[in-house]
Order: sequence, then structure tokens, then C-alpha cells
Amino acid sequence: MAHPDTVVNISEKCATIDQLWSPKIIAEANGWHVKLVKSAGEFVWHTHEETDEIFMVISGQGLSLSRGGVNGCRAGATRSSQA
Repeated sequence: MAHPDTVVNISEKCATIDQLWSPKIIAEANGWHVKLVKSAGEFVWHTHEETDEIFMVISGQGLSLSRGGVNGCRAGATRSSQA
């Protein structure tokens, strides 16, 4: 995990992840973890009552189903999920 005031190269961190669906903490800010994960296929919707989440697509695209419908997110975009 990066120390405060350290620049984290997301591309370099992605290159170190071999397993799908195995999140890695790459930084921390104000008690929040910044996690990076490689994914493929279906992601089952779930909640974390104690926290909010932000999803950012680095490469490819992501689609999520929620109570509000289908949400799309392409590379370079982000989406938040509030508890």
C-alpha cells in the first residue's frame, strides 16, 4: 500500500494483479481504502452497509444492474454506489 503523498501508477499496479476478483489495496486516504481489482463476467450486486463504493473502469467496460436499472461505465469513467 502506498504511503501518504505518494503517487500511485494505476497501470503499473494493474500489471501486478494476476487473479480475477481479488481486490488489492493500492492506497489509503482519510481512512478510506483505494482498491484495485481485475474482473470479468458477472458481478453479483451486493451492499456494504458501513461504506459507500466508487467503481472506476480503467480498461474495457462495465455494466451493473441495480434497483434503478442498467448502468453502463466505459474506460475512463467512474460510478459511485452509496450505502
